[in-house]
Amino acid sequence: MSVLASPPTASGSAAAPEASSGGDRPARWKALVGVLILPLFFLVALPAVYLGALHQPAPHDMRVAVIGSGTQVETLTSALTAQARDSFDVETVATVAEARAALRHLEIRAAYDPSTATVYVAGAGSAAAANTAEQLFTTVAAQSDRTLTVSDVVPLPASDRLGVSLIFLGLAAVVAGFLTATVLNVALPGLSIRRELGYLAGAAVAAAVIPMFTAYCVYGVFNGAILGTGAFLAAVAFVTGVFHAGGLRLIGPAMVMVTVFFTVILGVPASGAAVPQDMLPAFFDWLHPLLSTPAALDGLRRVLYFDGAGIGRDVVTLAMWALIGFGLLALSTLKAPKPDGAANPFAGVLDADSAPSDPAAAKLRQRRTTAGVLVMPLFFLIVLPLSFLGALHSPTPYHLKVAVIGTGTPVDSVIEAIEAQAGDALDVSRVDTAAEAQRKIADLDLRGAYDPMTGDLYVASAGGTQASATVTTVFTTVAEASGTAVTTHDVVSLPDTDPLGTSLLYVGIGAILAGFITAIVVSIGVPGLGTGGKIATVVVMSAVAAGVETLYGWALFDAFDGQAGPAALMLFGLALVSGLLTVGGMRVIGPAMVLVSILVLILLGVPASGLVVPLDLTSPFYGVVHNVLPTASGLDGLRRIVYFDGHGLGGDVLTMALWALGGLALLALGHWRHARKAPDPMHDPELLDDTAAAAAAAAAV
Repeated sequence: MSVLASPPTASGSAAAPEASSGGDRPARWKALVGVLILPLFFLVALPAVYLGALHQPAPHDMRVAVIGSGTQVETLTSALTAQARDSFDVETVATVAEARAALRHLEIRAAYDPSTATVYVAGAGSAAAANTAEQLFTTVAAQSDRTLTVSDVVPLPASDRLGVSLIFLGLAAVVAGFLTATVLNVALPGLSIRRELGYLAGAAVAAAVIPMFTAYCVYGVFNGAILGTGAFLAAVAFVTGVFHAGGLRLIGPAMVMVTVFFTVILGVPASGAAVPQDMLPAFFDWLHPLLSTPAALDGLRRVLYFDGAGIGRDVVTLAMWALIGFGLLALSTLKAPKPDGAANPFAGVLDADSAPSDPAAAKLRQRRTTAGVLVMPLFFLIVLPLSFLGALHSPTPYHLKVAVIGTGTPVDSVIEAIEAQAGDALDVSRVDTAAEAQRKIADLDLRGAYDPMTGDLYVASAGGTQASATVTTVFTTVAEASGTAVTTHDVVSLPDTDPLGTSLLYVGIGAILAGFITAIVVSIGVPGLGTGGKIATVVVMSAVAAGVETLYGWALFDAFDGQAGPAALMLFGLALVSGLLTVGGMRVIGPAMVLVSILVLILLGVPASGLVVPLDLTSPFYGVVHNVLPTASGLDGLRRIVYFDGHGLGGDVLTMALWALGGLALLALGHWRHARKAPDPMHDPELLDDTAAAAAAAAAV
């Protein structure tokens, strides 16, 4: 299956769009159906796998230990085993030192010492797993009228509060290897294996240095294990590149879907980096030791926080995938050569002009092309960790809006004390009644409100679990200072089927990718399709995306909370604006629009949406761009529809509408340029030759 542009005409230039005769219509429609397989693949597979894996984490066979020996310890272990059933696998260790060693090797999640009511955990191994184990032993301690003490053997640093920064280092390396192999096979399909391996090795070095510079120097997330982290990142990029390059040479462009499926769609959720593997469905736990991305992210965690303890299995897994890649490369050399004139599945984007006859000019052109195509992986290496680490590495409150309930001098004193201590972290106001506070929280005008007279605390976890946790911590401290017990009321809670509040993010990303990829494939894969045909295709695929994602969010995973109809409209809007913007930009500036769309729609739009981390816990930059980016507004609007009855939706809809109109305006401009016979950037040989994003566009499809 070819998802790229058609081969050049006999004269050496690609066929101009909208110039095909009526006799080409069946072939054009056949090509259109073929290229739409890719967006269909993404809109179906990605949200289904991510929702299935991550929407409702629960422990299964989570290994914990009881410290000590004797009848009392054996009785406690047996009781916990009977109580936990399949959730926890309870064992015993003789001493605290043995428990600490097991935690440092990630062999157990927690160890409880009944003699001191202390639980030992390793937060850097997984904060979610540590918290889950703490809850188990909190109950155990309470049964003996004792207060649990928590000792974190390997804590997360303040510079990586969520423990997810390593995901974006690892993903940057994976994407760099994947894109380098793709663009080299797109732009230089005749490249020798030896030279391609050399380019992949160079990309692997870049995949180590650039993300590490962002993490270590720009944000200061990490400060140790530099050599080990660099070596591991380089190995991840090289292994991914070799596997993908071998598959591309053997089966062609279809390998794009194969690699993405194993490395991203299955690999990321199975890695345990976002949700620990022993809180995932058993299928993903089974996949964990088999796939390269879990090996990459688990290995990075062990290098960064555990001095490389237990990394051997991850190294073996990566070595196996490298061996598979070299095997695919070897098999590709056994393929029969194509007969003269056979269609090259990668032709049509960079071959718009015949090769120069002068050897020196041909060599210069190849160098320029090679340098150009490597812009795409470099772009991801720079922007992906820069954007996501900036939002996620250390969520800290900044002008978080809270209120104190009541009137009079005591309330004013509480407000003054909080403001003096919090500084810019909190914006503290006063509301007269609990009913007013709850209304403002439900309207997203406040993150939380506390009544110092009763100890009642009101939050809305559906607006962001991290924000609710921050508010709870702040006012629990205030209450303790006055000897008051806090009672928390969740005004707008997350459903039991989506305790992390991430389901809307995954269905939203599915819609965004559907519109974006559809726009690319109809622009490159079907060059004879007219402006009306492109718009119609984007509209139809947006409707399909909305239908599929609504099926997931409403019928299969019960994440839409009775708002399936309005949510479907917002998903349609997300896909449509992503598609119109991209297809319009492709018509005006050519394949360079791929990079622009990726930046605007995904790399900035997703972290600026507030669905990953609340905006008042990130840098003010994300709050500013949130108001102007279409996908940031669309994802925020999806949450407002599902959980907050659409309050404040008008601004999100207006932002998306303006971007959709902008996409239509770009299409009109491109159509006007074509009518005036101006050079079409999608078929201008010089522009395609000199623009690095030409290969990037092919890589994206």
